[in-house]
Amino acid sequence: MGRLHGGEVQKLNGFRCSVKTVAFSPDGQKLAAAGNDGMVKLWDVKTGRELKSLVHINSADIDMSVYSITFGRDGNKIYAANGDGTISEWDIVAEKETRVWKAHDHTTLKLVFSPDYLLLASFVMR
Repeated sequence: MGRLHGGEVQKLNGFRCSVKTVAFSPDGQKLAAAGNDGMVKLWDVKTGRELKSLVHINSADIDMSVYSITFGRDGNKIYAANGDGTISEWDIVAEKETRVWKAHDHTTLKLVFSPDYLLLASFVMR
């Protein structure tokens, strides 16, 4: 992590693969990152301490990468766009994947919430 007009603030370790996506929680206290191994990791922004590692239940699929992540409004849920065309909903507190749904027949590349958090848009690679 680095400041926009400055140097590195914190170096976060924990991945053995390339990272494809990162997202801050709405309160700015947590940072989530995900990549080629189907894992979502969470860190405390102030301390740099790793808080959790969450693994997509279908990560044995051919493309187990997580391409995009976004936090829900309250910061207690994370949504992940997976390489198998599914979207995962994670309950961070319970450390559990609470919902998985098939969104596309192809890799889901990007997720974004509407400003009121009532709609979740997903974009696909064809």
